[in-house]
Amino acid sequence: MKKIRFNIILAFFVFLLTIYVTGCEKKTVEKETVIRFFNPQSLSEEIKIMEEIVNEFEKDNPDIKVKVESGGTPDKLLVEIAGGMPPDVFLSWTDWGPMAAKNALLELDTYIKKYQLNLNDYFPSAIDFSKYKGKIYVFPVNLHIPVVFYNKDMFDKAGMPYPDWAWTWNEYYEIAVRLTDNAGKNGMRTQFGTQLGNSAYFWILQNKGNIFDIENKRINIKSKEVQESLRFAYKLYKDASPSLSEMKTFSGVGDVNPFMIGRIGMFIQTPAYVSIFSKGESFHWDIAPLPIPPHGERVNIVSADYLGIPRGSRHPEEAFRFLKYYCGKKGMKVFASHKRFILPYRDMAYETFVPPPENIKLLADIFNKPYIFDPLNQSGDERWIEMMTSFWNGWELILSGDISFNEGIDKMENEMNRRLGRIFDSIK
Repeated sequence: MKKIRFNIILAFFVFLLTIYVTGCEKKTVEKETVIRFFNPQSLSEEIKIMEEIVNEFEKDNPDIKVKVESGGTPDKLLVEIAGGMPPDVFLSWTDWGPMAAKNALLELDTYIKKYQLNLNDYFPSAIDFSKYKGKIYVFPVNLHIPVVFYNKDMFDKAGMPYPDWAWTWNEYYEIAVRLTDNAGKNGMRTQFGTQLGNSAYFWILQNKGNIFDIENKRINIKSKEVQESLRFAYKLYKDASPSLSEMKTFSGVGDVNPFMIGRIGMFIQTPAYVSIFSKGESFHWDIAPLPIPPHGERVNIVSADYLGIPRGSRHPEEAFRFLKYYCGKKGMKVFASHKRFILPYRDMAYETFVPPPENIKLLADIFNKPYIFDPLNQSGDERWIEMMTSFWNGWELILSGDISFNEGIDKMENEMNRRLGRIFDSIK
């Protein structure tokens, strides 16, 4: 009888315990916050890194579930923000200044203080990149600082010394010309010292020039610095870089394959390409700092992929906890294991500065040198960015030979002034 009574009591106790545990589980599920993470990345390696960080974050933060929304575009993000249905946190690499200027981004300074995010753990350029009018609105995931990749086999064959820290624009041009083979079959060149595409704005910024005088709302394309830069880029394009038609003779995609097979001697890109070339052993290569422009001081142009939180985020606290994790030590450790990016987190960045290539440590030196950001983005005014269309259209006409250099400059200036008048209703 006692045994039966004991079994009944035990069964009742188990029943109550089951109800209690089930109730706790339901409460746990009910407390879980789901945040939307807008991520437009499409490269498999980048997606793999993102998924790894998200999984680790959810393990360490069981009260937050991250719903990754992949495959979107920057335009889709803007539509969602404008429509009042933004994600809780997003990744992007486009100009963010205009969003901050329109009060579309959450100011992060309060959250940085609340959650004790130590800004001293990051390179100064990373923090400066994140600021608009002295306040932090985004946070870098990785930094883009261009360097020169060069094919050592081509230099050795030509009997030329490798680039050093002191080389200049003129030396870059002279080396590029010497590496260019002008005696190709059927009059078509097949080997080039460098590859520029239609790039020109890069040289302008490095030379401390700017197409627009933003403060005075004035077109600046005929200033000394801009003209000096454009003439250099035009000369380099004509004498040592493949034209668009010559590019069609290359196999492979973009500037990677021609560089690896000895058709391109040098090109300028971010260190993201280090991981690509490190996997191959078919050729010898290295990196060098950007050449010094005419004004005599090397300037590094910084941009970044970054995380931001829209002001309309439904879960700003949880979104910032995710941002801190993604851009913090644990997230950066995942990025470091892939050796694909320059990381904004100092300690993790230095861990990635190991060969190959031989000169990888120069990246550490670059961070101690002067740097600038694109003034069009920093202005926070997207109207200036829109005006770049006139510049690119005119520049392509010059490169294609449809118009002369001087005619192209006049055309660009006239069109930009007309657009300036329409946009700002004043021409100065």
